[in-house]
Amino acid sequence: SLVTADERKAIEQSMRALEKLAGGTDHRAIKKAVDALNKATEDFAARRMVAGIKRAPAGRKMGSL
Repeated sequence: SLVTADERKAIEQSMRALEKLAGGTDHRAIKKAVDALNKATEDFAARRMVAGIKRAPAGRKMGSL
């Protein structure tokens, strides 16, 4: 529920692109694919963090959860 259909599609495409390059030796292409995957997941990661914080019990430190 935290990721839209369009976001999921972009994330999956980025993951597939990275998987294809991961076994190779072109470190620039791998870095570019990692950066693309990071960009594709930024908004989702932020929403997930906010949702997790909202579920955290009041008065407890985040490190103890």
